[in-house]
Amino acid sequence: MYRAIGSCKSLLKDKTKSNSDLSKIALRIGLFMKILESGSADEIIGYYLIAAEKGNTLGYSLIGSLYRTGYKELKIDYEKAKYYYYMDTQGYAEKMRGLAVMHLNGTGFESSVDEAIILFTYATELDSKDSSTRMRLCEIHSTNKYRKLNLVNAYFWCSNAAQAEDFPQLKSYYEKEKMDIYTRMSKIERENSVRLIEKCSREKITSLCL
Repeated sequence: MYRAIGSCKSLLKDKTKSNSDLSKIALRIGLFMKILESGSADEIIGYYLIAAEKGNTLGYSLIGSLYRTGYKELKIDYEKAKYYYYMDTQGYAEKMRGLAVMHLNGTGFESSVDEAIILFTYATELDSKDSSTRMRLCEIHSTNKYRKLNLVNAYFWCSNAAQAEDFPQLKSYYEKEKMDIYTRMSKIERENSVRLIEKCSREKITSLCL
């Protein structure tokens, strides 16, 4: 991955590249550096800004996430996180997930589980392979920690997570969690969960199903 960063940095200087290509290259550099923790916050933010200025506003949301979680010398700042999330006018899943977490935890916003659920749901519609957000929704509904227990919705989201996940170990974990929820459900809840999954399969838009 270190070699990939070097190669991408060279490509970023290529004046024949389109803005679209340059934005993708800059995003990759920033993401690789973040994963490897090989760059400072300022360096990574700089590449994300290049991506955003070249037309890919996901760069803004990635900056928002840096401020939401902190990184090396960069301190957590929820106001700056919100600012950059809202700069993402294309509305990527990263933005929805970040704002959802803030609403859920009451960081930067007054705590609102309902708003968090809406935003998490939007994120799943924008990213068909985002199993972790689907599992987060399952966890919200499977206990009384955030709101009244709803095992039908919990089972739906856990099933959705298992379906979205390709990695065998994670898929197996989600399937196990799904079965654990199933054993806690009444006969009526099980019947309702089947109807809910069938309805969503027909409509193909998750937010219309719940």
